[in-house]
Amino acid sequence: LPGNPKDNDRWTDYPMIALTEGELFLTGNLIIPGEPWQTGFSETLIWQMSLDEGYSGADLNAIFWDDVFYGGAPIRNIHPVQGGSTPYGPDIYMLSNRNFSESNDSIFIVHVSGTLDDPGTTVTVELGLTDLPYGVPPVARQYNNHEFDTNDGRILGSFMENGQIQFVSNTLDPATGFCGIYHGIITDLDGDYSIHGYIIGDDTMDLGYPNVSYTGRYDNDNQSIITFDHTAPEVFAGMSGIFYNDGNYSELVNIHTGDSYVNILSGYYERWGDYTGSQRKYNEPGVIWVSGNFGREVDLGPFTNRENATWVASLRTNDSLPLALESDREPVFTNVYPNPVQTWFQLDLELTQNAVLGFSVLDVNGKLVDELLYGEGKTGNNTFRFSTASLPAGIYFLQITANGSLWRTERIVKQ
Repeated sequence: LPGNPKDNDRWTDYPMIALTEGELFLTGNLIIPGEPWQTGFSETLIWQMSLDEGYSGADLNAIFWDDVFYGGAPIRNIHPVQGGSTPYGPDIYMLSNRNFSESNDSIFIVHVSGTLDDPGTTVTVELGLTDLPYGVPPVARQYNNHEFDTNDGRILGSFMENGQIQFVSNTLDPATGFCGIYHGIITDLDGDYSIHGYIIGDDTMDLGYPNVSYTGRYDNDNQSIITFDHTAPEVFAGMSGIFYNDGNYSELVNIHTGDSYVNILSGYYERWGDYTGSQRKYNEPGVIWVSGNFGREVDLGPFTNRENATWVASLRTNDSLPLALESDREPVFTNVYPNPVQTWFQLDLELTQNAVLGFSVLDVNGKLVDELLYGEGKTGNNTFRFSTASLPAGIYFLQITANGSLWRTERIVKQ
C-alpha cells in the first residue's frame, strides 16, 4: 500500500489491522514531513481490501476512506475492532478518543457499513460519552531516575462480542498519579452507545501500553484477559496481566519481569518498548497469545547493554461454564461412521447447549496418538469429519471431552 495515496506530500505512520469475515481493514495516520508526529498529524485513512484476493495471491483491489472527520476535525489514531470469538462482518466498528486531553469523556465510534464492492457502503462517525473520564498519562518511572515515554492516551486494543465492545488505552490513574490502564465497555451498539469505564492501577508500578483479547467459552460469557507493560523505580520493566469476568477484575498477575532497567538513548528518557500484542487462538477457546516488553541486561565484557526485549506468552483462563453440565444437559451421542474406517470417519453430536469439545485418538495402550480438534460446539446438531489416512491399521479409541471433562470413549477399527 502506498504511504502517500493522496499524492499530497504525506507519509503513513502507525498502521493497525483487523479482519472481518471477508475483508481486511488497515488504518494509518498521514503525517506532514518535517514535523513531529504529535503536531504533524494530517488525517487517518481507512484501507479496505478483500481477504480472498490476498489469500489467492491476486492483486489487491484496495480502497481507502479519507475525510473521516467529526465537527470539522479529523479523527486521529482510528483503531479497528475485531471480533472476539471469530471475525464478524460485513460491517466493522472502529474507535478513537481525544488522546492528548488531560481529562475527557469522548469516545468516537466509526462505523464502516459494508464491503468494498457494495456501492451503498458508508463511513459514519458518532460521539459517545463515558461515565468515567480518561486522561493522558504521565511518564513512567524506572530504576536510577530513568523514565519511559508513554506517548498519549490513544485506544490500543479492542474486540467485539456478545453485542458489546471492550477496549483499552493508556491513562492517568487519579488515585496514584501513576500511569494506569483504561478499560472501557460499549453496549447498546444499535442505539445511543452506553459506555462504562474502569481504571486499572497499582500502588507501586506504572502500567502502560495495554491490549485485550476475548477469552469466553460459551454464549454471553463476557470475559477477557488484559495485558500491559509494567515498570517502577524498584521493579524492572516487564509484562503483567489481569483477568476480567463480567464486571469483576482479578489481581494483577506477573507474566514476566526483566533483569534490568532500560538505558538505550542518551539521557534518562527512553522508549518503553513499547506496544503490546494480543490475539485469541480462535480454534482453542480460552487461549490467547500475547507479546510484551521487558528490560534485559546483556554483558558485553567491558560494557553492559540495558535494552528493550520482547516476551511472548500463551495465556489460558481457567474459568469455564458457571455450572457443571448436568446429566440431562450432556451431549447426546448420535453416531460414528463408518466403523471400521479406511480414510475418514464422521461423528454426529446433538448438543443441548454450547460446549467446548475436544477429540483425541488413543492407541490400545492408552497412549495419545493425535489431538484432532479442540473447539466450540453449538446447540443442536454438529457434524465433525476426521481423516484417518495417516493412521496405521489397528484398534484405536476416540476420546471426547465436553468443557474439559471426559464424556465418552468410542472404539474405532482402522482397516
